[in-house]
Amino acid sequence: MFGIRLIRNNALILFQLLVFAALTLLSVLFFRERLIADSGYYLMRMVNSRLPWSEHGRFILIFSQLLPWIGVSFHLPMKAILLLYSLNHVLFHFLVFYLVVFRYKNTGAGMLIVLLQVAGLVTGFLVPMFELYYAASMLVLFAAILYSGRFNTSHQLLMLFLAFFIMSSHPMGIAMLIVVVGYNLIENGFNHRQFYLYLALLLAGLLLFKYFNASEYESGKTAAILQNLRTGKYDVAYFKGLVNFLWKHYLSIALVSVLVVGLIINRKWYKMCWFYLISILAFMILSLLNTGTFDFSRYNEQVWFPVVFVVCFPLMLGLTNNLGRKGGLLLSIVFIAFVGFRFVLITENALVYTQRTNRMKQVIQSAWQFEGRKFIVDDALLTQDGVPGPNWSYPIESMFLSAERGRAQCVSICTTEDYNYNKVYQQLESTNYLFRRFEVEPLTYLNPRYFIMDTGKYRQIYLRF
Repeated sequence: MFGIRLIRNNALILFQLLVFAALTLLSVLFFRERLIADSGYYLMRMVNSRLPWSEHGRFILIFSQLLPWIGVSFHLPMKAILLLYSLNHVLFHFLVFYLVVFRYKNTGAGMLIVLLQVAGLVTGFLVPMFELYYAASMLVLFAAILYSGRFNTSHQLLMLFLAFFIMSSHPMGIAMLIVVVGYNLIENGFNHRQFYLYLALLLAGLLLFKYFNASEYESGKTAAILQNLRTGKYDVAYFKGLVNFLWKHYLSIALVSVLVVGLIINRKWYKMCWFYLISILAFMILSLLNTGTFDFSRYNEQVWFPVVFVVCFPLMLGLTNNLGRKGGLLLSIVFIAFVGFRFVLITENALVYTQRTNRMKQVIQSAWQFEGRKFIVDDALLTQDGVPGPNWSYPIESMFLSAERGRAQCVSICTTEDYNYNKVYQQLESTNYLFRRFEVEPLTYLNPRYFIMDTGKYRQIYLRF
């Protein structure tokens, strides 16, 4: 029996390594598509500041920029920077996978890391720079150490190091950490009460810091959540919309939750089952208050990602240890089929967004035919033939893609919506440019090794596709 389990575990580890190989391939094939929204924004900030960039005290974002920062430091060309950035979002999670599987011998944690790369993500694959994606992997490493039985001083310091970045990543990161600790308390009681005291003190310190240093963005999000709680209309139509949203976009995640409940009950861990169900419900409520809509978008995927984490997390707690040969084989087949299904969804969506990238390249090619470096294009032209439309990061993305040909070829292309947003055009002068829809930046802020922008005015270009 042990030999069969060992063979099965080795086969699963091999499959998981193949998953990361496939993710690496996708990150190379779609590196230009992975610059949408916050992803492109933070990379641009890093390139221009020459240092890893974080905002709102979310220091975990530094880890999302380490490889491209090294590239910038060594003056690598822009295409190499973009490739390193895309690869960073795979290799970080692979490093955590390697540690939990080969250092802490937790194959369930390895399975969880793989699931977190594909479960609940479609458009999210194209915006890989997200605090909670990184916090979730760190949290799996935290849990792997917690359950490893290695509780000497060095491991406690490592766990506190991880907890700092998890807690500061996002308010939901704190909630996710509380859930992980909750499972350990249910299973082991207060065996590590001294460590939990240190963890509580760290949390208290971070909350105090946030209270006195909350950014305008964070204060606004908190106010919006409270407003949704007070004024939301939770009628029959609302719950019909919720059911339709979950059925359409999270059916596979719901099936995972049913599987996990069955595995927990099979182990007769009834307290854990209740904790699991209550956790899912609580995180769903928090996600609903955060968005207030049932639109399918990369933002909604990110908001709902903590629910995915809570649904999948118990799979690393040894739920499958007593399934036997047939049960273990069946679960392995389900796991492989689920990951394969999610890969198909991610790849299909990325191919759709390749049309968007190709359209942007056409716009850039047209802009190169004119004098100047600052251009405006009509939004309606960019969405013809069902091509995914631009968003507020379009000027940033156009600069990156054009700068692949060299800094002398760099152009900034904004849409008519960008240019007219809150009359931002009134702020544009010869010494600045439209950084993104909401912001104007001085030309001196640009890193001259990668971007050269002229002092001319924005000019409209008219295109036919």
